[in-house]
Amino acid sequence: MHYPARLRYDGEDWLVFIRDIEGGFTYSSVKEKALAKAPGSLLRAIARHVDERRPVLLLNEMLASGLSSSALARKVGTTPQEMSRITNLFHATKIDTLEQVLEVLGKRVEIRVV
Repeated sequence: MHYPARLRYDGEDWLVFIRDIEGGFTYSSVKEKALAKAPGSLLRAIARHVDERRPVLLLNEMLASGLSSSALARKVGTTPQEMSRITNLFHATKIDTLEQVLEVLGKRVEIRVV
């Protein structure tokens, strides 16, 4: 999974635009803080997509694989309850956990600033 972002300084703040996700945007007066806030901004934008019934990649990949949540949990080596938390966008799932699940689904996570 790849979400390219654009970093720009406007003379006052560092702006991060995540191109492929509408609403994926954050900023800070400190460059490192702007970059650190980008994954959270991405997740909030994805959560809005879920609320608006737009496609979301992790859930779409799970459906495309034909695996149930329980079957995916077994492949990942976790419980169905934990898988439910992982797929809940309002739960603070760590990026490395998402990477692990997506790897089982044959995908990879790549976050970079271009």
